[in-house]
Amino acid sequence: MNGSMCAPISGCPCLTWLLPPCAQYPLYIDWRTWLASMPGYTLSAVESAALLDVNVNPPVPANPNDIALVSGFDTDPDPPPTPGYTQIIGGFATGNIVKAGPNATVGRVYRLDITVVATDACGRKAKACECVSINIVQ
Repeated sequence: MNGSMCAPISGCPCLTWLLPPCAQYPLYIDWRTWLASMPGYTLSAVESAALLDVNVNPPVPANPNDIALVSGFDTDPDPPPTPGYTQIIGGFATGNIVKAGPNATVGRVYRLDITVVATDACGRKAKACECVSINIVQ
């Protein structure tokens, strides 16, 4: 997936993703387009990853009984080793596991806001943000 770089509160369009109730799916974001604009940089850290309930104004943190970022294990480590249990894959992608609860309401929309850090061989850092609109569907 690729999309525009947006600050978490920006009006930029988010990527779109569908998730049914009771489902637990991996969500991958490919950051190579952004990284290609800075030769020599690779993803090195996840600064933040949060799910917001955008069905209310202003958006609030999502109820973890409705939708949550999980580790994929039977019991999630507490606290998470990285924000939202996000994994960096190959230095160019991030992976999250998103779980919808059994009572997640079809038609509701949530937003994943994620901020990553890329580093080059000299230790210089750059940050980018992305958002993913997660629609609960049947």
